[in-house]
Amino acid sequence: MVRIKRILIAVTLIVALAVPSCAFAATETGATTAPGTEAAVDDVDSPVGGDGVVIASSTGKEYNGKKPHFYVYKILANGSVEREEKILDVVDVGTHSYKAFGKDMTYTISKAKGNTITAKVSSKTYKYKSLKKRSYSFYIGAKGVKPGTLKTSYRSSSKYVSVSSSGKVTVKKRAKKGTYKVAVTVTNKNYKTVVKYITVRVK
Repeated sequence: MVRIKRILIAVTLIVALAVPSCAFAATETGATTAPGTEAAVDDVDSPVGGDGVVIASSTGKEYNGKKPHFYVYKILANGSVEREEKILDVVDVGTHSYKAFGKDMTYTISKAKGNTITAKVSSKTYKYKSLKKRSYSFYIGAKGVKPGTLKTSYRSSSKYVSVSSSGKVTVKKRAKKGTYKVAVTVTNKNYKTVVKYITVRVK
């Protein structure tokens, strides 16, 4: 009969034991347990017989450009614990598959914060009288500061101000007085989406 309470205690213990190998002592069978915790683990029945319970010390992290490094533990039927070190050969955002103790498992890397947008032009002001005769244009020159696969898109808040896919803003002839916004959106494979607003004033 499975003793659920003690299994939960063992699970909590295994997660807490995600420390360097020097903190473990080898058992006679080659398994590893933490000093002073043998009794707590030895008194656990395996809920799946001799196969044991497989637990990873980490199932994911936020992107940091480094390969995931963690441990996977297996609680054996006799209560002893085996440990397997994992260093996955991936760094990019996504859900990545790997094997541990013959079991298919996954590790998820999520998008990080921290990307920002720089722009050569953050605001422009035009006189209403000058726009009666002609339109005016300028390039925003925006880009994200984080490296990687970037996609930049633009959107205007008004029919009086248009913006192309390359970031060229045109304030149209006879534009009315007011304040208009152009949204610059940058998406990045490994960083969260960021938005910057360019201000156009007609006075």
